[in-house]
Amino acid sequence: MLTDAESPSPEEKPSTHNPPPRPTAETDLTSILKSKALEETAPWIDNALQQALIYQKTIQDSLDIAIESSKSHFSEIITTSQAHFSQTIVSSLFY
Repeated sequence: MLTDAESPSPEEKPSTHNPPPRPTAETDLTSILKSKALEETAPWIDNALQQALIYQKTIQDSLDIAIESSKSHFSEIITTSQAHFSQTIVSSLFY
């Protein structure tokens, strides 16, 4: 049996009190939805959906423009390379 001198101090004793669970995004969203009527929440959801569609279209358009620009750039490189190669061949034949 432990005496007072041997017993662990309050800082050393394991805590039997568990901290409250941390709220998750799902519980936060659930509480928001429960606290507001569906009519109040629907415009927010509609707005979020519209923003997501706008972002998707913007990203797709940017990607399409980048692809077209790259095709044009590579086409110019190929044309220029062919001209330089032809000039090199002609120069090497006559010198």
